Amino acid sequence: MTRSASASEETSFEGLLIRAAGNVHSDVANLLLDVAPPPASVLDVGAGSGALTKRLLDLGYTDVEAVDLHGDEFGVSEVKLHVHDVDSPDWPNQVGRSFDAIVAVEVIEHLDTPTRFFSTAAAMLEPGGVLVVSSPNVASWESRIAFLRDGSLPWFDAHRWDKDGHRHPLFDWQVMLAGRDAGLVVIQTASTDDQLLRAKKFGRRLTRRRIVSSLLRPFMVGATEGEARIWVLRKPISR
Repeated sequence: MTRSASASEETSFEGLLIRAAGNVHSDVANLLLDVAPPPASVLDVGAGSGALTKRLLDLGYTDVEAVDLHGDEFGVSEVKLHVHDVDSPDWPNQVGRSFDAIVAVEVIEHLDTPTRFFSTAAAMLEPGGVLVVSSPNVASWESRIAFLRDGSLPWFDAHRWDKDGHRHPLFDWQVMLAGRDAGLVVIQTASTDDQLLRAKKFGRRLTRRRIVSSLLRPFMVGATEGEARIWVLRKPISR
């Protein structure tokens, strides 16, 4: 199932900085409410400031823990924080428990071994549990036009490698196959609000890029809208 989510753009939540595209935190939270509502236990991977962690608490999730590589920005004192590198194969052993849901917002593209993350996360999920992952949408119209123009993806070029640590772009088919190999099944996908992406790129200007976009987009298929792509994968109860 595919849907396009919609909300206003956010840069913080209750004073905690959001380091993610557009409205991806609110979209991920809404998807999680659909597939694993409270009292599900949740692990927030790559928690950063704790903005998503705090949002989950406010939504009624009471069994929430977080993981971050550094942890120096984490600002949710009531939640247990694990400081670990999720590129490491033994990080599940360091956390030491399983969860009904794991969320990883704009984390996987930073990893040296993104496909292994699906396996390590799956090992931490309870049967029937869900993994919710987001990453820049490299199938978006913006990505396709940029690649047509200069052969690079807008969130995965030399500048983003150095500035943001963006290493590996992921397409829907890669997530589906990596999930399959980890024993997970993609049950839902979503894209963040395309209006936000258009506003960022064009505003009200009638630019050459906007004209090219308008001409080419009717011929594009797939996940063409939105700055971020979100996948929900489930661990079957029995295999």
